[in-house]
Amino acid sequence: MAGRPSPVRARRRETPPSNLDPMTAEDMDAMINLDSTLEIEPDEPDDRDDPPVRPGENLTTIGFEFELLVAVCRARERYPDPHPNDPRWQSEVLIRAPRDDMKYKYTVRNKIIDELNAKGLFAQKTPEAWSTYDGRDDDFEWWDCLEYENPNQNDNAVMAWVGTYQWDQAITEDENVENAVKALGQQFIAHHANNGLELHMTRYDIVKSASDTIPFMVEGTSPSSGRNRIKDLWYENMSLFIGKSKRDHYSASGTNPDPDTPYLPELEKQYTAWSCTDDVTVTGDMPIDADYTIPLGSVPTRPGTDSTWADPPDLYKWFGAEVISNVMNYDNPKTPITLRKASQAIRDAFRVHKPIVQVLSGVHIHIGQSGGWTLLQLKKFATLWHLLEGSMYKLHRKDRKSNFWCAPMATGCFLARHAFEGGYNSYIARTTGQKKRTYESLMMEYLPAINRARLREFFYNVWQYGSIDELNEGMGTGTFGTCSIRWRIAGEKLSHPLGYRNYIQTLEFRMMHGTLDADHVWKWASICERLVVFCRDSTPEVFKNTIEQLLGGNFPNSIGFNDDDLNWFQARRTDDEYFAYPDPNGRVNWIDPFMAPGYGEVHAV
Repeated sequence: MAGRPSPVRARRRETPPSNLDPMTAEDMDAMINLDSTLEIEPDEPDDRDDPPVRPGENLTTIGFEFELLVAVCRARERYPDPHPNDPRWQSEVLIRAPRDDMKYKYTVRNKIIDELNAKGLFAQKTPEAWSTYDGRDDDFEWWDCLEYENPNQNDNAVMAWVGTYQWDQAITEDENVENAVKALGQQFIAHHANNGLELHMTRYDIVKSASDTIPFMVEGTSPSSGRNRIKDLWYENMSLFIGKSKRDHYSASGTNPDPDTPYLPELEKQYTAWSCTDDVTVTGDMPIDADYTIPLGSVPTRPGTDSTWADPPDLYKWFGAEVISNVMNYDNPKTPITLRKASQAIRDAFRVHKPIVQVLSGVHIHIGQSGGWTLLQLKKFATLWHLLEGSMYKLHRKDRKSNFWCAPMATGCFLARHAFEGGYNSYIARTTGQKKRTYESLMMEYLPAINRARLREFFYNVWQYGSIDELNEGMGTGTFGTCSIRWRIAGEKLSHPLGYRNYIQTLEFRMMHGTLDADHVWKWASICERLVVFCRDSTPEVFKNTIEQLLGGNFPNSIGFNDDDLNWFQARRTDDEYFAYPDPNGRVNWIDPFMAPGYGEVHAV
């Protein structure tokens, strides 16, 4: 290993340790006492667990995913606005659209992206995997929004347009049709410019209505077949032209990457700007009225009766949104500012449900290393996280520990199930011979003696894995859910470049519940970053001492957490020492169920 003497063969047990035959203290001692009669065998240069990372600055990158529940509109046309004094967006058009309709989903998604762009962020639109639209379908595409098609300031002015074309008897009908379509198209576009009209605001319905008058704009003697061909071709051409104008204005093709995205050669365009998609898991299990505090008079009633139109939350039609940031440099001072700007943009514009247990939303934080991850760094992380995971859960709501989408890695991953339950033998490390003895020596360098047999079995396998891919498999969960840490990294001793086999090469921290409190999110992100950097940079001695303190029930200072951040979380641990919001019994008052405008505390008034 770099910076260490070449490893040597050490005396070892005749059989590997197991649940039925755990290592004794004598075995552990023998592993680190060298037999001087054995020949020294150094590692091969390409067999190190801490190879050099890729050239250049090794930035710690960060990305955010926010799962949100957004109230889009009244659930029925006859329902009144449940919160008429809330000025934030409510759609009238979408009341009549089914929630699973692609137009409904694209409309809400694109409204969110438009709002981010309007507030100075860099956000893009792309076709969705869930979309059934392929090309033009009823004049609606993935960059469109049903609200763009509402009557607007262009309608009357465009309908007032009158073009003209003089039929030329000296040329053929085909030539006249071609010339007329071109001339009338240029006149139509010039009419927009002359009247200060934006092309992307012109509705397809208006284009269709204008095309119906095209035959009357052809002067001179002309056959009806020619005039009808001009009409049809003009409509086709202008629809395509208006469609391009809409795409260029609203879609990713007109969006530049965020200039603060760090330069990473393999980074895909989708990770260079903010985006939004539909997340069906958020709306899959909605709250019911019993999950709210409902003061008298807070739910609208039918005229002249005490009967309510519906119970919360069924007064609204909802959308489960996942808002995704671009890749950022954690150490760039603009990063927390951008996080605040995005949070405020969404909270100021939309009615986003406050965090409660029954809203199955989360905040996922991706930490990456631009120079790559080494196997040694990830072995250290798997070890440290296993011991800290219980404490980390207490920085969040109590329910997160039992959430299918962020289950404990310490008990839920394949290797943990093998070590603590038995079985799952296919996830045991398969190293043998000299490599196995080298890894035993490496483990002794970084870890103190472990007295608990099952814990020792878990750590022993972590430190025997011969590649990042093997470690990832052991940390996986299959159909058991998704762990609190989702390993999105592939490689051998060094992680592969971005995008290899669709791996984004990050550790995804999934513990946090859904919120748009930017300061809260940043405090948690800072804790995640400290864990990663400590595992990257700590010396064997410091790491070993840290693990020893954790095994002894102490919380070491060596990791480098910010005390102010820890104190902030500590002050909010009121539910059996877990993080909790001030709402009694975890409920939200229906008088004000939405996150307050701004970027800070979601319950702020």
